[in-house]
Amino acid sequence: MSSDLVELQNFLSKDIKKHKELKELEEEYSELAQEFVSVKIIGDTLYIFGSGLACLKILFYLKEYKDVRCDYSISLKSYFVAKAIEET
Repeated sequence: MSSDLVELQNFLSKDIKKHKELKELEEEYSELAQEFVSVKIIGDTLYIFGSGLACLKILFYLKEYKDVRCDYSISLKSYFVAKAIEET
């Protein structure tokens, strides 16, 4: 097997793992908010998109973190909670 193919397989398996982790986070935060929210990672920030009430519930849950904010995206017409992702 060529090294390029092995690299591609490793990349795809990480992408699939990341997708599964995002789905798990989405389910966890949706359960917490008691309604559907979507989760995305953009750059080094985790974004949770949902209704205003859902975002406030999640913000209350994450209040112990300093780097969490809740805001409204005019372009997406949605509320969101943003949290910086810490490198481990």
